Amino acid sequence: MITLRARHYRRIANLKLRGQRGTLALTLLIYFAICGIFFLPAYLSAFLPIVPDLVKAANSYYDFHSFFRHEFIDFMFSFLLAYLPYAAGISALLMFFLGAFSLSFKRIGLSLVQGEKIQPEDLFKGFKHYIPSLVLHFLLSILISLWSLLLIVPGIVMHYSYSMSWFILAENPGMPVNEARKKSMQLMEGNKAKLFCLDMSFLGWLLLSALTFGILLLWVMPRILTAHAAFYRNLVPATRDEKPVQVQAES
Repeated sequence: MITLRARHYRRIANLKLRGQRGTLALTLLIYFAICGIFFLPAYLSAFLPIVPDLVKAANSYYDFHSFFRHEFIDFMFSFLLAYLPYAAGISALLMFFLGAFSLSFKRIGLSLVQGEKIQPEDLFKGFKHYIPSLVLHFLLSILISLWSLLLIVPGIVMHYSYSMSWFILAENPGMPVNEARKKSMQLMEGNKAKLFCLDMSFLGWLLLSALTFGILLLWVMPRILTAHAAFYRNLVPATRDEKPVQVQAES
């Protein structure tokens, strides 16, 4: 394993993403659209019933400022109260698909690091191993949640301890999911802080993404994904059947 810093992984990500940013942006748009389709019924079910009252209240005020100050916040509070139960149910349903999508994205990240071309349909390759991805998703979610009950910090530590599980499963889809989790813990022994620093180096970009209503994520998320894949590949060198990753040369 070569000792690299966060800036090296970011540089590797930039190199590997050359000529593929458009494809990745389209892939992410498809993913966001699928998630949006899940949440659209919840949004409409909560919002449409209050629209007539909202319009009526707006017309009763002389100007928008008075309406906003007296009524709008109350309506938004009512909307959130109606929306959250729907959203919670949809989120629970979406969890049955997030594992497969997570596996797909990790496979995409590994392909990028290996210098392979990706296609939007790669987003669905994780569904070929739907059951292992589902089991791993629920296993990690439950364990991290339980660790978080102690305090937030143990949950964060275990999140990074398990973080390579998805890459391991992506490369070894026949491996038992618990074995992938244990192997991740072994790989991340002494490396959790390094990955944490890598994630923190993207914090500014994530904050900027919030200011752009998530649009910047189409550029930021591929960098994070590829940097994480490079981090994994530095821990687990490519096999003889794979193209070697020139991590040292590109750092």
